[in-house]
This record gives sequence, C-alpha cells and structure tokens, in this order.
Amino acid sequence: MKKSLYLIAMLGLAIANYSVADTSENTLDLAVKYYKQQDYKSAKKYFEKLAEEGNAKAQFMLANMYYIGQGVVQDYKEVIKWLTKAAENGYVEAQYNLALSYSDGQGVEQDYEQAIKWYTKAANQGSTNAQYNLANIYYNGKGVVKNHKQAFKLFKKLAEKGHADAQSNLGVMYSNGQGVEQNYEQAVKWYIKSAEQGHVEAQYNLAYMYIDGNGVVQDYKQAFKWFKKGAEQDFAMSQYRLGLMYMYGIGITQDYQKAFKWFNKATEQGLAEAQNSLGWIYYKGLGVKPDYKQAFKWFTKSAEQGNALAKNNLKLMYLEGKAVNQINKTKNDLFTHEKVTLKLNDYCYLNRFRLSFFHFFHYCFLGSIFFFSR
Repeated sequence: MKKSLYLIAMLGLAIANYSVADTSENTLDLAVKYYKQQDYKSAKKYFEKLAEEGNAKAQFMLANMYYIGQGVVQDYKEVIKWLTKAAENGYVEAQYNLALSYSDGQGVEQDYEQAIKWYTKAANQGSTNAQYNLANIYYNGKGVVKNHKQAFKLFKKLAEKGHADAQSNLGVMYSNGQGVEQNYEQAVKWYIKSAEQGHVEAQYNLAYMYIDGNGVVQDYKQAFKWFKKGAEQDFAMSQYRLGLMYMYGIGITQDYQKAFKWFNKATEQGLAEAQNSLGWIYYKGLGVKPDYKQAFKWFTKSAEQGNALAKNNLKLMYLEGKAVNQINKTKNDLFTHEKVTLKLNDYCYLNRFRLSFFHFFHYCFLGSIFFFSR
C-alpha cells in the first residue's frame, strides 16, 4: 500500500514554486538560473553556499543534485545529509523524501520509526503523499503496532479530497470491517468514486460487490462492466474474471473466443488462474481445436505456481490417457502416478456438468474472491 515518489519527482515542484519573492538573496536567484540552464557546476556552487548558511530550499536542491548526479558524483550519503538538514528546517518535500529513504533503506539503514517521524511531520504540513504512506504504515504495522483505526482516519481524510488510492483502500476497510464497522454500502460508495477515476483495484472490487450483491442489488452486467474496464487497463485479475464471464455466459453472451482472448492476456502476466483456464480451453476444445500438448503446457505452468485446480487437471489428463507421454517425461512431482485422486471440492473445472449452475458459480467463481490493498 505504499506509494513511492523520490527526490526527482519533487525537483520540478521546487523549481516551479520558486519565485524571487521567496528569498531576499540574489544568490538563490542565480543558483536557480544556472540550474535551469543545466550549468550544474555553477548551480552547485551557489546552492552549496546557501545550504551551508542554512537555506532549506538550497539544501533540498543540493540533495536532489547528489541524488541524480548533476554536477556531482551521485552520493546517497550526501543526499541524506542535505535532506536531513532541509527537513530539520521544516522543508516539507525534504521531510517526505527523508521518510521515504528511511522506509526503503536507500542511502540509510532502514528505520520505520524514523520514517514515521518524518512522514508525520510532512503530513502535518499537508503533504498528501506523506499522509497516504503514513496511513499504509499504520495499516500494515511496519515499525509500529497495527492501527486500523488510525489508518482509516488518514485514508478517509484523503478520500474526501478525491485521492483515488485512498478511496479504494477505504472501500477495502469498509468491506472487511477494519478500523470501522463493516458497511457494504459505504464500501460500494468509495469503490465507485475510485473506480470512476480509473483505479483498477477499485474497479475489480466493485465488480465483486455486484456479483455478491453486497451493498448493491446483484447485477452481473454491472460486474461485467467493471471487470472489463480493469481488463482494458491490463489488470490481470480483471482479465481473468472477464474471461470466466465470457466462458460461462455470466452477464454476457457466452463467447469462447473472447474468453480465450482475455485468458491469454492474463497469462502474459503470469497469472496462474488464467493459465489453468487457458489449459482447460485447449483441453476441452472450447472455441479452438482440442490440443492436449497446449493444455498440458498451461496446466503445468499453473501447477508449478501451486494452483490446485491445475494439479488436478494434470491428474485428470493422466486418468483419461491424454498426453501421457508428456506427463511421464516430467520430473517434477505435480501429481502421483501410483495414487491419483481428485477431491470433490476441486471438480469445478473438471466435471462442472455435475454441478447445478448455482453451486458451480458460487464454488468456482466466487470461491477465490479477495480484496486488494497496496
């Protein structure tokens, strides 16, 4: 749940916000002028003079130059030195970046207590990024005891200002009852606000709210709509779920070719569930010619990532005498030849014709629902 913005991202802000009225020292004017002209050696000379005199902006700019390696040899120790001086002088961008450095252990030993200290100082000065990262620290309990109530409080403040990540995470916390009483209607409200800003995880979770009918009237067409939006942004789990909806005609007309398309896109990102489903398409010849070698290939890729259904599909191939040669050549222990067993609970993909639609949908489609948090 952490958002990382390093010094270089703040550099343009420092220059853009600079004006002659910010300082009475013509030296800073000159330093900025040289910097904009990419005369970094001259810029460093003047920034360094001011930094030594305690000018926070100059200290921050000098830290940037050491971070990027402009007119100096890149040196993270110097970055931390000047960031610390600027942060101690109350420069909010320096406080935020110093917190990031401690959080990630870049240029300094990782220290979450120091990260919290500087995030808090920056957050108190209104830094949105600091507020967001601080909320994540409380949510995950890094360097501090988990405090979902505090995380919720911080996320809510940001969410009310239109922060898409915070809105999505607020939806998660309402969905799970973390730091606040569980409230699906509120979860949907914040998922929608985030999803409408294009946030893929919020779109994914909103789709599931429509599938379950939690906080909204159950609506598979709406679920399809939001999975599709995420899929079109290359979000692998949304691509996979969209493939399932096409495969079984849920909320949309059944279309094996489109199911294949979206499973294939998700497999390009290495998603185990999609690899198994693509294997099933090849195994049963759904919209394509049956191809046991391809089925075996994708079942194996999925099984190697620990997917239980893929392992059972490999067992099924062995039991039915499909691709036995390939199976016998494998050296990994994805299944046992001597005693091949299939659990009834894993029959979703293997023998779905034995299940009523209700049982298939809820055991096979909804069984793996989960929520995202960054």
